[in-house]
Amino acid sequence: MPKYSVTLYDFRAKPPSVTLPQTVEAAEPMSAARQLTGEELVLNGHFVNLVAEVTRHDGKVVAQRVMFYRKP
Repeated sequence: MPKYSVTLYDFRAKPPSVTLPQTVEAAEPMSAARQLTGEELVLNGHFVNLVAEVTRHDGKVVAQRVMFYRKP
């Protein structure tokens, strides 16, 4: 299974928070994000609703980066 680096964001918190990237193994990016958050996630959304940035590296090169947003 591929390894993904997941960074969680909460811009609704006061002050806004960002976690350090965490590495998880998952079949696909949405599964990786769901392992670390209980939010319902969608691919399109407003910046304020950003929940997770999921990145997969191929060596030192970014192979895939997906942003997930809180479901309205």
